[in-house]
Amino acid sequence: MPSTDRVNLASSPEGLEVRERYSSGYGYWDVWTDDARMVVLNAKDARRNGAVIRTRTEFIGAEPHEDHWVVSIRDRTTGTLERIRARILFDATGPWLKSNSGKFTGLDRPGDLKLVQGSHIILRKWWRGSHAYVLQHADRRIVFAVPYPGGLAVVGTTERHLEGPIEEAGILPSERDYLLDILNSHFKRRFGPADIVSSYSGVRPLLDRGGSKGLSGLTRDYHLDMTMVNDRLPMVSAYGGKLTTYRVLAEDVLDLLGLHLPNAGTPWTAGTPLPGGDIPHGDFNSWYGEFARGHEFLDEPLLRHLGTTYGTEALDVLDGVRDRSDLGRCFGNHFHEREALWLAEHEMAGFADDFLFRRTKHGLFLSSEERKDFESWLNSNNLAAAQDIE
Repeated sequence: MPSTDRVNLASSPEGLEVRERYSSGYGYWDVWTDDARMVVLNAKDARRNGAVIRTRTEFIGAEPHEDHWVVSIRDRTTGTLERIRARILFDATGPWLKSNSGKFTGLDRPGDLKLVQGSHIILRKWWRGSHAYVLQHADRRIVFAVPYPGGLAVVGTTERHLEGPIEEAGILPSERDYLLDILNSHFKRRFGPADIVSSYSGVRPLLDRGGSKGLSGLTRDYHLDMTMVNDRLPMVSAYGGKLTTYRVLAEDVLDLLGLHLPNAGTPWTAGTPLPGGDIPHGDFNSWYGEFARGHEFLDEPLLRHLGTTYGTEALDVLDGVRDRSDLGRCFGNHFHEREALWLAEHEMAGFADDFLFRRTKHGLFLSSEERKDFESWLNSNNLAAAQDIE
């Protein structure tokens, strides 16, 4: 990547939308990823390497026995209870570490976990170019404005102590105003609540090791804790950390468990692509050009969506498609039956939101009527997961 350089905002394209009082800035290169896609791709990768993935399954509790754990789980679609034997347990439930503690018999967890909510707003992209902006608020916190699929931009994040159940996390009016305020202080155009297309919030578990002054003093690094229950049953818990460092964290967990997993082998994930990432030489543009030429009978926006969302697996999504009619019904915004069926079979999608927001971002571009039509299609084809989950 090129090195950091100074940017003259008064004369450069990057400064066209910026207020005149900001005359210079710094430019640097970075990478981005879709967190939701990265999570599901890791689940798919684990499954193809022998793991069993149980979506919509509730962890009830774990009891230590002489040489193994007995884990109780409940299928939240059917209500079926099941008991599983395990030699080692690893709790990577993040914000739920605290509430899960009482479900492990004989476990006494150290450390103080703080739950921090971060919220984002999504707006129509207002600048030209593929670059992002890094802005500093009056409180010295950093806020990003980053291009988002479909001509949108995502702005965030906020930071506040979460009060109440994790499941009820959602952007507050004060967070919305905080993000709009920083946009209005940096850009020429005026932003208001009506400009917000959508919003979302996440919850991060940050470890308080004592002496921190406010949220900014909490460590963003992860901490691993291994407890030997009954002196023989390993239980590893991961505190804090970031999603983007998950592979390093996973290797550290296996190092920690080395004595208990003598045949674990050596680290191998650093150079191994996730499903769809096996693009020759990592050259997406060249690969995409060949992919598009092989499907010239389809619209470019549809091909761009499939290529950027699924990578080389886009070829699997379109396997057997010879003309537009093979895509089946269009639900809106280039979302067709063919893609929905593929998501149900290969990416464990069951609820409407799985298809529209968690595996893709189609839901941002469908009308409420189109979303209802899609849900009806799901139900009529017996693809929808049961909706009566408590």
